[in-house]
Amino acid sequence: MNYDRTVSPALIDALGPGGPFSFLVRYAKTQPLMDLQLRGYPNSDRYWATLYCGLTGVLDVYERDGKFWLKGNSKSGEWNKSWAEKRQLGDWRLAEEQLDKYLKREILRGRNLRFTYEGKIQAILCKASVGRFGIIDREVIFGFPEGERGRTNKELLEPLHDACRCALPDEGWSVPKKFGGKLDFLAIDPNGRLLAIEVKSAFNLVGITWAPLQATFYADLVKRWSKEVRQKSQDILHKMLQQRIDLGLTRGPNPQLKYPLEIVPVVAFGGPPTSPHAIPRLNKVKKALIDANRYKSIMVWQVEGSVIQEIH
Repeated sequence: MNYDRTVSPALIDALGPGGPFSFLVRYAKTQPLMDLQLRGYPNSDRYWATLYCGLTGVLDVYERDGKFWLKGNSKSGEWNKSWAEKRQLGDWRLAEEQLDKYLKREILRGRNLRFTYEGKIQAILCKASVGRFGIIDREVIFGFPEGERGRTNKELLEPLHDACRCALPDEGWSVPKKFGGKLDFLAIDPNGRLLAIEVKSAFNLVGITWAPLQATFYADLVKRWSKEVRQKSQDILHKMLQQRIDLGLTRGPNPQLKYPLEIVPVVAFGGPPTSPHAIPRLNKVKKALIDANRYKSIMVWQVEGSVIQEIH
């Protein structure tokens, strides 16, 4: 397994104070429902940052060997085709005004056409994290050697399925056979624990019911990766966190991440669930997994505005 989204110093400089793309950080910090995520892959010399509106990526800034180019909605009337061409950093300093017009149109379009409730909660968590937990990464994806992803996922899911079936034999709920390939967030809490956060819509009864299972599965993936790369996992996560802190995207807490990693599965949903069955079902699944000694605790958060309330 591999995972490392640390980006190049050149991209950090371009996004930082005085850089030609510093306004993207400003958007992420000041505009509601927006955030900026850094992207890199092991053994690759291409790095990028994605500006999100909810779940929608509205602009990517790429860097390789000191040259920069953009990817966005080429069908937009404000899009300039030359932005997709590789340029030296200094050649981008006059593009901010044009890019600002493009972004305002795309942000409005994203909110009107493709904005989802789950995306809203993800964006709110990025803002509400200040002082509570430090975001390390969003849409976390682990790489695998060819043919290994399916085998590893099956190996990790089977004991979780068994724990739920044994504890809930008469409920008649259909246990999900698989989950999407992305964990919503990795974050660090004030105690140096690593939070594996899965976000769900309050309208999704099935999603909320099985969210503890999904969060636990992703926590197991993180644990498997850390076991393979050992203490290097701590170093990688700290570097990723520090880059976000340097840009002002993550603003504390910043404790030393524990090693071996102490991982806590977390479920976050927005507002009171619409179904009265959601929380009782979630708690039954959560208890089944804890009783099976999967983790000491599985946290559940209800997110309303900037308030994060833990549900017991």
